[in-house]
Amino acid sequence: MTMYGLIVLIYVAATSSGDGSKPVREVRNPSTVTSERDSGSKEAQAPSPIDVAKEWLHALKATDTTSLSRITGFPFVFRSMGRKIGCDGILKAPSDVAQFGKCFRTKEKLFLEELGYGEAEMKFQLVDVAAIPKVLRAQLDGVTAAQRIVTTYVNGDGVTYTMFFIVLQGPGSGNLVSRFLLKASFSE
Repeated sequence: MTMYGLIVLIYVAATSSGDGSKPVREVRNPSTVTSERDSGSKEAQAPSPIDVAKEWLHALKATDTTSLSRITGFPFVFRSMGRKIGCDGILKAPSDVAQFGKCFRTKEKLFLEELGYGEAEMKFQLVDVAAIPKVLRAQLDGVTAAQRIVTTYVNGDGVTYTMFFIVLQGPGSGNLVSRFLLKASFSE
């Protein structure tokens, strides 16, 4: 068997549904995941809060303001603790995202640098409000049961950044990051 034949065989096996029916085609975009069999039936599923938080953080790191605007719920709140106040504030509309991205590129260089080194090892998880430091909990005023809290952290050179994402859930707004809370802890 040639190398080309082997690649085709692997592709056919990977795209087969395994039950003898027609292959499944998957189309992914940030707001929905659609599986469609050739029979024409569709199932749409919103991405999980963890997937939304990962995508949002990746867009922030890349300063991709188009993606950030699309997956950010407005008004959006950014708050931090344990370091100089940099870009803390409220974004009221998608038009504010470009200025927020510019601020992050200039004032949050250390965070973005550490994120670049540790992003692959980061573990995201859903948590309860009690997991958020009391100082940042004040920023949760107005958080409803329809919102989920996702957390992760990245260890850097002498600093650990703990991140909390408040993700809106629901059919009206989809899954969007409405708040980003960042805590820096420096080792002594």
